[in-house]
Amino acid sequence: MKMKDSETIDEYYTKVRELVNQLKAYGEDIPEKRVVEKLLISVTEKYDPIVTTIEETKDITTLTVTELVGSLEAYEKRRSRREENSLENAFQSKLNMRSQNSNSKEVIGVKWIYKTKLNADGSIQKHKARLVAKGYSQLPGIDYTETFAPVARLDTIRAFIAIAANKKWKIYQMDVKSAFLNGYIDEEIYVEQPQGFIAKGSEEKVLRLKKSTLWAQTSAKSLVQQNR
Repeated sequence: MKMKDSETIDEYYTKVRELVNQLKAYGEDIPEKRVVEKLLISVTEKYDPIVTTIEETKDITTLTVTELVGSLEAYEKRRSRREENSLENAFQSKLNMRSQNSNSKEVIGVKWIYKTKLNADGSIQKHKARLVAKGYSQLPGIDYTETFAPVARLDTIRAFIAIAANKKWKIYQMDVKSAFLNGYIDEEIYVEQPQGFIAKGSEEKVLRLKKSTLWAQTSAKSLVQQNR
């Protein structure tokens, strides 16, 4: 049994555990070491870096299944975090490092939001991670000016659909992935360095936003201005 690319560690380990329990029910002795070895050789290639690290730094003969699964899940979350927002590149293009004392602007805190996306059958599809700003700490007139973003009224949308139906036009619906991350901002906004990505030797410094981020007060307005 091999792990599928679409499976998470939790899903795959559940299948392995069920198989082990079935074998034990038939009287077969399955030592924990054997389960550890099975997991290490059967996970997909994207886990190769953590598998190699575990094999080189830990004693496989004494490694427990719980420890192994914990390490694999931790790696899975870190990988998801990087894939979701491409943070290493995002920080290069959207943020500038600044000394915390370089101006009197309020520094906004940031936090990670984790979410598990499920399939229709309730199984786990993937883990998602987003970095959001604590926009509630921004003061109007000081940290930002306008926040509005025009949106279409429901009556307007209905009228448009009615006209399209009458004239037999095709209607295409689109969604912008990570939409709020595409808008540039005019105000000077500084945020803390996010947990897990604090620059060594520059712990006291903060980051200046060049593009909007989720939950910042001006995010919606910035997106609309960018796409006019």
